[in-house]
Amino acid sequence: MGNLFFISALAFPLIFSPVTSGDGTCNGYFPVKQGTTYEISNYSPADKLTGTSKCTIEGVANAGDTTILSMLGNWYDTKGVQIFSTHFKVKCTGGLVLLNMEDMGLLDPKQTFTQKGSVTMRGDYLDIPGKPAPGEKLKNGKLIISLDGGRKKDTNRWVITSKLCNRRMEKKETVTTPAGTFSCIKITYDVSTYTIFDVKSHVAEWYALNTGMVRSERYSEDGQLQGYSVLTSISGN
Repeated sequence: MGNLFFISALAFPLIFSPVTSGDGTCNGYFPVKQGTTYEISNYSPADKLTGTSKCTIEGVANAGDTTILSMLGNWYDTKGVQIFSTHFKVKCTGGLVLLNMEDMGLLDPKQTFTQKGSVTMRGDYLDIPGKPAPGEKLKNGKLIISLDGGRKKDTNRWVITSKLCNRRMEKKETVTTPAGTFSCIKITYDVSTYTIFDVKSHVAEWYALNTGMVRSERYSEDGQLQGYSVLTSISGN
């Protein structure tokens, strides 16, 4: 069950909120070259490594004003042992990135849960304009994850709902990570995750041209840092 909380709270902040160039392609705040691989390292507030994730662009398909990136994502623990792997897609059309929040969950039920049962997810699409302006408000989103433990009377069902709200472009900043120094735009939003009780958090993310997300910070409702992620390497872009 910990995996559900972890993912529904968006604690795997990979490069899943790209910004397009406004021409309908995925150019802009996202790598688009086939073969590009990037690594994100996750840390605790005490700067202790909690895990890493790697993504590779396996394919790029174009049809009219739509571009679809086929991605491979891998997750590793602190010892470098792979936890799980999954494929997902990023779609860009009409100058907007359309990201289904079901893909943000990146859950493979067979790999994530050993008990008999199933996981279902329903999510909204998040859209981001091609020319971000400071203070610009963005569309909110919602992700619903249901876990059925396989019991006939459904007594082992868990439902977790995560809502993203107050999404907005903030400003431009320079950010330095192990992968280099980048000129970034900053995006912030609030996350409310509910199952038995309501957990609220605030997220700040920084994106660079042709690179994607280079840093993400997650805070509790009272402003305490809960963890952060940084881009540690990128190649092939």
